[in-house]
Amino acid sequence: MRPLLLSLGVLALTFACNPSDDGGDAAGTETATETSAGETSSDTTTDTGSQCMPPGVFGNCIDGGAAACQAEGSTICPTDNLDNPSLGVCAKRCEDVCECWAAPATGNAAVECIALVDGDPKKTCVLDCSGGETCPDGMQCLDTLSICVWPTSG
Repeated sequence: MRPLLLSLGVLALTFACNPSDDGGDAAGTETATETSAGETSSDTTTDTGSQCMPPGVFGNCIDGGAAACQAEGSTICPTDNLDNPSLGVCAKRCEDVCECWAAPATGNAAVECIALVDGDPKKTCVLDCSGGETCPDGMQCLDTLSICVWPTSG
């Protein structure tokens, strides 16, 4: 599979599904149960707002290959240069944001399903760092496309 070159275009944002009304922050829900002996126990479950999102991460596919994506199915690795990439990120094709992976725990860049090249009918799951949003730890904002990417470690 060939990586996608990220040097072209302006992003066209598409919002198809809002997986969380609370901006993706985890909200705990506590439930209490009573045992037959009259004891009460409570369980706290976490609702991350990403129930519709499949397993996978926006990993460093430049240094770690496809395994860094921790995803089922096909993934892509958009890079800045096909022959000698200096940055990239695990990504996957999408029709709407519910097909994308959940946002990492750090940073506040939102998960988006967008065309990386203006006019391209194919959309890709990315972390949108436009408007001053911060990328997850270790990632940087690629200013030309306003998406979070991993720099190579070598």
